Amino acid sequence: MVVKGRQKMPEQYQFNQLNDEAQTVAVTEFAPFYVAHFKHDDLEIIAALADDRLVAEINHVLGENRQGTIEHDTAVSLRMTVAAYRGVLAALDMTYDQRGHTTTTWQQWYADKHAGLIKEN
Repeated sequence: MVVKGRQKMPEQYQFNQLNDEAQTVAVTEFAPFYVAHFKHDDLEIIAALADDRLVAEINHVLGENRQGTIEHDTAVSLRMTVAAYRGVLAALDMTYDQRGHTTTTWQQWYADKHAGLIKEN
């Protein structure tokens, strides 16, 4: 931990700085968020930041294997496109603790990105 003043601040890591186990945690926690946004046709922010081919790969699997529940579609897409999810996460500017848990929620990250787009316009 980094000490700032008297308060210990948790260390923050980018996705590529995490070990394999922590990356697996990060992917597992991100996938349901991604699938929910896919189902609502709301991936513009993620698609703008990540490699189009990786997003297309995940979306293709989700489109071909839609069963209605986020849990089911997440499980199928993780089995078939875990490497693509890893690539997407590497492109996003989320920070994680050393175990792979985000330092903020994905919903907050998305809201912050959305607010930034509104300010730019």
